Amino acid sequence: MDQKTILNHIEDLIFKDEATKDFEFFNGKLSVSIASLNGGNQLEIERRMRDVTGTNAEILHYYQLWILTYTVRLYNGQKPENIETWFDFIKNKPTIILDVLIKTQGDFEKELREGLNNKEVIENFSNPTSTAPESV
Repeated sequence: MDQKTILNHIEDLIFKDEATKDFEFFNGKLSVSIASLNGGNQLEIERRMRDVTGTNAEILHYYQLWILTYTVRLYNGQKPENIETWFDFIKNKPTIILDVLIKTQGDFEKELREGLNNKEVIENFSNPTSTAPESV
């Protein structure tokens, strides 16, 4: 991720509480917009996970489905109407697609963390081309 993109994502994290990125897979047959996970969504996922029982694999699978439910914002032009119907939509996707999406979401979070820890990015964050809103 280039420095300008990282700076834009940092601004989104600060001013919009999340960053999003568009991805395409399978020669453009699948396009998604994935968001970073925020604290409120993480707490909601943890709350939902309290009632999940089963094997470790089942619990992990539910956790991943909830992460995708809260972070996939657009799937081939479709947007969530509400969280429950979006969970049903996501959970019915083929596992190979879900594996690609969960890896992509995790890699995106990792890129954001690395960007936030990049000394050069931190030093240049307050550059004059910043698009952050001015204080009122």
